[in-house]
Amino acid sequence: EMIAASRNRNTQLPSSSTFNEIDFDEIEPPLERECVKTVHLKGPFNPLEIKLLSFMDNVQEVLIDQSSVNTVLLDTDPSDVFDRLYVASSISETPNGSAVKLRQVSAMPSIRGFLAMMTMIFSPTMVVKPSRNRTRIGHIVCGLGHDRNCKPIFGEHDIVLNLDATFDIDDLEKVNNIRFFMNRILEHLDRGQTNDESVFGKFRQKIFSNFFHLFKTRREKCEKENLDM
Repeated sequence: EMIAASRNRNTQLPSSSTFNEIDFDEIEPPLERECVKTVHLKGPFNPLEIKLLSFMDNVQEVLIDQSSVNTVLLDTDPSDVFDRLYVASSISETPNGSAVKLRQVSAMPSIRGFLAMMTMIFSPTMVVKPSRNRTRIGHIVCGLGHDRNCKPIFGEHDIVLNLDATFDIDDLEKVNNIRFFMNRILEHLDRGQTNDESVFGKFRQKIFSNFFHLFKTRREKCEKENLDM
């Protein structure tokens, strides 16, 4: 029975005792033969929850181990959307190979362009590609390089970054400077030249200076474009 409230002042609403006296019929479940379809429910989801994605084509899903402190990642600044970087100390593949599972996940500093900068600095080989209108750097392709036939050495693990922050030639020069002085340090270590602290101190200072200027630059937001390979 449905009870509606009228706008007429002379109409009196039923008291609470009246509601208690009403015999509401319980909804009976459907018969088993009528249940012909299974529906998998998903949710509820928090709008602030972050989902991790991989930039490699061969990885479809990224999962975080349930024992990790950061099993559920929340966006602390939802008004400013840009790519963020998370690192894990342990990575394993699921049995079917369709996903990777991360353990001991840590969030890197929430800086616009941080993901692209770290990728450019530590990638073995990097190719920079312009945006469609050729007014800015739009994409970065990172990997192990290519062979004599210009075929990727390990193409399924190549990373394609569609930039959501502005970078210019000066930024690329600083990235190359950091890579150069890091290589010089490793070169001296390979030769066993570990006693010359003045040389290592000079290299470290150069790396720190370029890092500082690279990260203190305030980068403007730009629209991401998909790269046509």
